Amino acid sequence: MIKRPVGLAEIEAELIFNSRPIDRIEVDLAHINKNARSSVTAIEVWEIVVFNLSDATAEVTDSKRYNSWECDYFVIEVRHKAKWFKLVCCICNDKPRTLGVMTFYRI
Repeated sequence: MIKRPVGLAEIEAELIFNSRPIDRIEVDLAHINKNARSSVTAIEVWEIVVFNLSDATAEVTDSKRYNSWECDYFVIEVRHKAKWFKLVCCICNDKPRTLGVMTFYRI
């Protein structure tokens, strides 16, 4: 299993992203809100993800291998409260039904 940051917020979800069923979202709030660059909650990130990524398709931006495991990374521009943001997320093959959200910032 891939080592993940401590303290991830885990939220149940129900969406299809890139033709894959997703039933959990892991949110790295410590990284997203680092240095007070934003102040979103895990529920806000969940709403943004479900609203913008349900039934969506995105190209893999990068892939990384961690021993025998692999993660696909996505950088996606989303609209939230009339502003544009960049959402960086991943799907790893050790938890194929979990979408990890690493960062979310205004562009």
